[in-house]
Amino acid sequence: LVKSGLIIKLRDGAYLSSEEFEKSLKTVNRFLKKNGKITVREAKELLSWGRRATISLLEHLDYLKITQREGNYRTLLRKQVSGQSF
Repeated sequence: LVKSGLIIKLRDGAYLSSEEFEKSLKTVNRFLKKNGKITVREAKELLSWGRRATISLLEHLDYLKITQREGNYRTLLRKQVSGQSF
């Protein structure tokens, strides 16, 4: 499923459907463009996910250099991912 692109393996070994990853990425990206930074708590509430899953996603976005962790906040590093603008 990973090779076919249907799911994405996150940095901590968790898996997420590609569709859910793209949806979550767009949601977080919109929030960051509007507010400039996001906390784990804000992302958790925004996505309606548990804390562990939210942190897993945010750490993966850091790894992909989409976001950057600065203390308790994440900020947007780039506005394009995989040729798509968000």
